[in-house]
Amino acid sequence: MSAHRYTGILGKRRQPLVKHRDPQIAAALEVLHELETEKLVAALFADCGVPYLKSGHAPSARLAAAGLATGRIGAWHVALTLAKRHVPGFQVAERKRGRRQRSDHREILVDMHREVHRNKKSIREAAKYVARKRRLPARAAVAIDQLYRRQMNKTRD
Repeated sequence: MSAHRYTGILGKRRQPLVKHRDPQIAAALEVLHELETEKLVAALFADCGVPYLKSGHAPSARLAAAGLATGRIGAWHVALTLAKRHVPGFQVAERKRGRRQRSDHREILVDMHREVHRNKKSIREAAKYVARKRRLPARAAVAIDQLYRRQMNKTRD
């Protein structure tokens, strides 16, 4: 999936909090930093399509009826929106173009099992036989051999 492009205040890098020796100026700079943080949070909520409620403000009756009065649902929605934008596990994979590749592993394994157990062939001989029967190149016998051994190890565990 393509990365989400933020615009406005969310699209610009934030300046770090500046430290100052004078305690009054340092406190004023911290307040400005907190105000900027508040603006960023409000912009993020707006970008995610959620109304932002500053703490201490009474919500409207419409928001209270929608369940957004507590802010929990709104914060949950923002977190989920951000996760869908940036965390691969939350994103839906796009379909690949072209015809689906058909896997014959099941049929190959059935043929291998028949040759090994019923016809009493070694795994290597059975792989060569199955590759010839399916008109596959000679090097495919090695892959079939490995596939069968891997599957047998999985079933043994």
